[in-house]
Amino acid sequence: MRRASLTHAFALCVLLAASAANASDLEEFRVKRREVFEFTARPTVTRKGDRVTVSFAAKDYCDVTVAIEDAKGKVIRHLASGVLGKNAPPPFQKST
Repeated sequence: MRRASLTHAFALCVLLAASAANASDLEEFRVKRREVFEFTARPTVTRKGDRVTVSFAAKDYCDVTVAIEDAKGKVIRHLASGVLGKNAPPPFQKST
């Protein structure tokens, strides 16, 4: 039983070492984001019938979250999150 545990521990160490060695290869698949968190167009909210649209423009590709807050600043509804850019998730517009 002890031998099996040592074998499993060794296999786990080998797997972890192999994954660490390949970590640099994964860099090309990382999301390309910038650490710039500035608006170029302030957020606006428009209502057309029963639809509400939130529009804004960011200076660069960055992480964004759109949420509704109460008067005290507590988030009461999370609407969307994601990284802006060419692969922005819906409902964000791509490359805008």
